[in-house]
Amino acid sequence: VLTMAKVLAEGTWQGLGNCGKLRLALLSAVSSTCFHPALFREDSLHAKEAPLHWLARKLVAAGAESMRMMRVVALQLCGRLLHAPIIGLCYTEELKAMAMHGD
Repeated sequence: VLTMAKVLAEGTWQGLGNCGKLRLALLSAVSSTCFHPALFREDSLHAKEAPLHWLARKLVAAGAESMRMMRVVALQLCGRLLHAPIIGLCYTEELKAMAMHGD
């Protein structure tokens, strides 16, 4: 599962980077796929350099430039954390960045 998630996360990031002007529908589809509940339950994917944590960090950093992008990422990630609150401890920096981001 770890290898598959790594390929998925890296491919997602490369695909989004090659997209030119990012469409929110694409970002929403990609983030809901990468943060799918079946993947999100795996503890090994949330360590500091694990694939899902790496992708979340990249998306939050990219979202700092776009309020709409940050909202999509925040909705996807927080929606998953509602069902797995203990995993939220792995994402404290990302959650803080999302909470502090605003107009």
